[in-house]
Amino acid sequence: MLNNSIRVRATASVANVSCGFDCIGYAITKPGDIVTIEKQDRPNIEISMSGIKYESIPVDPENKSAGKAILTLLDTLGSKQGFKVHIEKGIPPGSGIGSSSASAAAAVFGANELLGNPVSLNDLLIHGLAGEADRKSTRLNSSH
Repeated sequence: MLNNSIRVRATASVANVSCGFDCIGYAITKPGDIVTIEKQDRPNIEISMSGIKYESIPVDPENKSAGKAILTLLDTLGSKQGFKVHIEKGIPPGSGIGSSSASAAAAVFGANELLGNPVSLNDLLIHGLAGEADRKSTRLNSSH
């Protein structure tokens, strides 16, 4: 029997290690985000937030890394499953220690668990990256 909700914690990370830039990194124990996901009967994603500086973060699934990650997973599976997602921010946004990527990783991992694990952990990386892709390119383009 599958559960209807799950709570996932994702820790911060450091990606700019020595000369590795964004290629060498590691997770750190604290801080972390806690993402609670609940199945819902409607086929949409609802995101709510609390915690550190959450007011500055969009909750529209199309503009939130966690929402985009889940949407790409659902699209790949051809699923209309809806979710309520609550993100308790423990990682300060804009801190450079993986605030948005932690939320995306926890969200897509949790959604996959609630769907019965149809996607392997390795393949989940694609969906987590999709949650970050547009956000990173937008940030790079706006810095010119």
